[in-house]
Amino acid sequence: MTTTEAAPLAPLAFAGRLRVHLEKIRVATQVRLAHLERLGQRDALSEELLPKLEALEELVESRIEDACKAHPVYAWVERVKGAGAMSVGAIMARADITRLNTVSSMWAHFGFAPGQKRVKGEKVAFDVTGKTWCWRLGDSLLKRSGTKFRAVYDRRKEYEQARYAAQGIRIIPATRTKKEGEVYEGQVHMRAMRYMIKTFLACLWKQWREAEGLPVAPPYIIGRVDANGKQHSTEYLPEEFCDRPA
Repeated sequence: MTTTEAAPLAPLAFAGRLRVHLEKIRVATQVRLAHLERLGQRDALSEELLPKLEALEELVESRIEDACKAHPVYAWVERVKGAGAMSVGAIMARADITRLNTVSSMWAHFGFAPGQKRVKGEKVAFDVTGKTWCWRLGDSLLKRSGTKFRAVYDRRKEYEQARYAAQGIRIIPATRTKKEGEVYEGQVHMRAMRYMIKTFLACLWKQWREAEGLPVAPPYIIGRVDANGKQHSTEYLPEEFCDRPA
């Protein structure tokens, strides 16, 4: 299958950007209306605009969702509970898979490579919007208890907890003030979430590259943590994370 035949998402890069801009305007409009309501005031323009913005959001989302479902990679996506066509389509609309020749380049594109972060005054070296969509997908995967990707999160969280314990670092709730030798529960959660999202992106990268007829550079390897918290270096196959039958 050629890239042209397998890439109905390519023209929707604009739709992915548009969806984010529409959301920002819609939220700003909702905030304005809520503020005016508390003051006992009204704004006819904002009231008229809000339902139209919501309709536009739904229209763009439906186009992204349809494009994802029309793509060969959806045969895998639909078997993963928590991975919706809209959220995955939005992620795919933010990347050019023909340029992402390795799993690490996929991670770097979305801001999940080691050391990547936003620094004030410096140009961002990754797709901030794409990273936002990845975290939203991660939230969706996390909420589906008993699934394969939720199991990845749970195992990684246990691993992180054990690692901190081995270093004598206490894990505390966010309601307390952190002291030396302590780390917040939220930090442990975010590390486990990041690992789960990277695992999903690695699987998506492999499925997407193969669907486009592009080479998948061996070895396709990421770190794995088993049920006992032991770190392994082995191959993760996307089929291992399917919750539904083909």
